[in-house]
Amino acid sequence: MKGYPENQEKKVLRPHRPSVLKGFVAVIILSAFVLSVSFSVKYLSSLDISTMSALLSKVGIKNSKIEEVAGDFIQRVGDSGIENGHELNIYSSESDPLTQGKNVIDEDIAATSTRRSDSGIEDSEVLRIGILADLHITAKDKDYEDNRAALLSSFGKVKDLGIDQTLILGDLTNYGDLPSLELVRSLLQNSNLQYRVLPGDHDLADSVGPANFVKIFGKSNDSFVVNGYKFVMFDNSANFTPISQNQLDWLAQELEDADFVFLSQPIYTQGLVLFSNVHMGSTLSSPESPDLLTKQAQVKAQRDTILSMIRNSNVKAVIAGDHHKSSMVEDKEKPGLRHYVVGAIGGNVGEYSQKSLQSQRFSVLELFSDGTFKLGDVTL
Repeated sequence: MKGYPENQEKKVLRPHRPSVLKGFVAVIILSAFVLSVSFSVKYLSSLDISTMSALLSKVGIKNSKIEEVAGDFIQRVGDSGIENGHELNIYSSESDPLTQGKNVIDEDIAATSTRRSDSGIEDSEVLRIGILADLHITAKDKDYEDNRAALLSSFGKVKDLGIDQTLILGDLTNYGDLPSLELVRSLLQNSNLQYRVLPGDHDLADSVGPANFVKIFGKSNDSFVVNGYKFVMFDNSANFTPISQNQLDWLAQELEDADFVFLSQPIYTQGLVLFSNVHMGSTLSSPESPDLLTKQAQVKAQRDTILSMIRNSNVKAVIAGDHHKSSMVEDKEKPGLRHYVVGAIGGNVGEYSQKSLQSQRFSVLELFSDGTFKLGDVTL
């Protein structure tokens, strides 16, 4: 310990002053740290992948390494508990809270999605939709065998909750090969559930497009009406192939009286932390091929078009998969419009465990006779 200089008078200090000073300094340091973290998270959530790629390249990190950086970043953010949009509340597995009037989304965003009407009279539930995503089933790869058990577990929970329709929003398989797609179809058929499916980008891999998926499931877009609610399922899974004008025209027509839109990947992620804010027209690492860059820019422009179409409709919510993490953000340009991402059934995010990001889960959309709705998570 450093002493006083020789021949310097030692001052008698009151015992409590050093601790007060240290406490004051500690508060300042901690406050500065919290502010810096808050600013960093806010700044990171405002960046898109293309901007971040440019920043990383300036410090010597190539595009080929960005996915590795992304994985580490996402895992550390998940471990830290930093807010990443609004995370959905969890349904209890001990009983069925859906019949008990319990809110299943955060209270601060539940104003228009309550179980009771303004008059205080409880509204009757008219429909429950189970929403699954990112199954990543394979027929041969042993590293993904546990995903089959997870899917079967989700089927059991769907039945226990009395789900009316089950929707799967992409990445049913890991490679899009016919044996794996056939396996998923077989599992779905044997479940005796009422189901509908969308392809994800993984489901396009083997056939470099939706050909394999359409061969097994018949189509890649869908719309249907149940109990007066209209649902539109639209395939926006391709990262580098623009959607045809015929498909966009179909979507425009279906949106005229739609209530909910389901997509393979999100179209609005503003407010989500970097690397969790990937959306249609973006990828974790920017392609190095000029041709792919051009095509990706075209896909992103179509994302803007689709988002504008939905904002000009009466759609209540857009629900997508692909992130392996459930979240909700409010559309800043269309009050009342919500953008949800559902969690993953599969147990892996690339080389990382799904648990490093979020526990395996699916979502339930609950609709009421007064037009309100709730959406929450069911963990496996």
